[in-house]
Amino acid sequence: MYHSVVEGGMDEEAIAVLEGKGAMQERLMGALKARIERYKK
Repeated sequence: MYHSVVEGGMDEEAIAVLEGKGAMQERLMGALKARIERYKK
């Protein structure tokens, strides 16, 4: 996927938020999977 981003504009901030959101979701999913594995034992 490609994004056209205007330097110094709101686009840069929006992309930063979206990238951070993805990282946060990955960390949350990892924590959830670890918790599920603990309860399976």
